[in-house]
Amino acid sequence: MRMWEPGDPIEGGNDTGIPDIKYFDYLKDKSEDNDYRGNDSNYNDYCPNDSDYAEEHHKKRNLSFNEILEMANVSFDIGNFGDALNYYDQALNMHYSEEAKCRKAECLHKLGRNGEASQLYFELGDRYTWGNDDKNIAVKYYKKSLECNPNNEDSLDKLGYVLKELKRYDDALTYYGRIKYKNVDWAMAFCYMKLKKYQKALLLLDRIVRDNPYRDDFLDQKCECLIGLSRRNEAIGQWKRFIDFLMENECYQRALDRLDLLSKNMQNDDNFINDRREKCLREKKSLEIRFRAILKVMTNYHMYNPNGLDENDLYGFIKFVCDESGESVDDIVRWYNAPMLDSSSFKAICGGYLHYIHWEKIVKMYEQGKFRDL
Repeated sequence: MRMWEPGDPIEGGNDTGIPDIKYFDYLKDKSEDNDYRGNDSNYNDYCPNDSDYAEEHHKKRNLSFNEILEMANVSFDIGNFGDALNYYDQALNMHYSEEAKCRKAECLHKLGRNGEASQLYFELGDRYTWGNDDKNIAVKYYKKSLECNPNNEDSLDKLGYVLKELKRYDDALTYYGRIKYKNVDWAMAFCYMKLKKYQKALLLLDRIVRDNPYRDDFLDQKCECLIGLSRRNEAIGQWKRFIDFLMENECYQRALDRLDLLSKNMQNDDNFINDRREKCLREKKSLEIRFRAILKVMTNYHMYNPNGLDENDLYGFIKFVCDESGESVDDIVRWYNAPMLDSSSFKAICGGYLHYIHWEKIVKMYEQGKFRDL
């Protein structure tokens, strides 16, 4: 054994002359060394209270998703919500986990970050709202969202929707009734109708039909309420006026659908039904021919530019279409803009020939009176 010699580290020695220096690794008492953790590949006993150490340990070992989730859960269980939140974020960055997202929301709630927690619970509920998923789970998450933020109108709206789908109409109305800014009149009217509270539904539907004059489904529901209130003749009168309104606006297929519905509720007025049906079939065929003529002209127009047309190009395009098709610019713009009409497909097809943004420019130019000489 070598004796200590000058030039060796100066510290205390021992009987053999070998300095008692701890950084001589072969003498190091590793059992008393707090920095010693053994072989990292076999070490599983982490310290959840030491976030710096745990993060460094994570980097060294490249922990799996399950290991990070376990660290997060332990931190959560001992009330270390800040560290737990960090671990849940790490886990969710690896892949989606409902458990991790739910516990993250709980952490945020515990830390007083209720707005963020409410949004996470809303997102969890949204996953169970559609399709064949268990909507009762959605109810649970939306309610937790509202516990964190009672004014979350997205959660109030979706909770009302799910309860409506579950046919819990009274409960749905409770949550719909708390909404201040979103328009849920139709959803509430639907619930009232299912509960046979036709008068309350009718009050809402009157306003809905007025604001949406082309929506035949809303008008049908209003007439259903009138029939439920033993006001059948009034309902028939509403349908008749609506059919004439649709025909005036060239919505012939929708008018035909209403005529079929009306025939089920009328017994002694076949003349009205037969007269309107014959006219609808005739005018519908004529309208389709006019649409095809416009689309054919558009197909043959070679100035289409997907990167944008200037005002002169747009003016020339409309002039060319009007001249070749024989249609007025007023009708073309009206057909393009008309909501829920037979010509709604006309707008979609136009997008195939000329980008939507060009039509928006055309409509703006039309509203500014730039096509008056056409």
